[in-house]
Amino acid sequence: MRAAVFEDIKKIVYKEDYPRPTAGINDVIVKVDYCGICGSDITNFKLKMYQVPLI
Repeated sequence: MRAAVFEDIKKIVYKEDYPRPTAGINDVIVKVDYCGICGSDITNFKLKMYQVPLI
């Protein structure tokens, strides 16, 4: 599957062959056809407010 992965602070890597997740007993997998990035996401990314790795 395709994924944008926050590998490190201010480092996003686009991967075409990221492994598909598996659902646990209390989990669901959601298929996403389209997504966007909010302005606050960009601000948080610039301010290093994410824990990595993040998919």
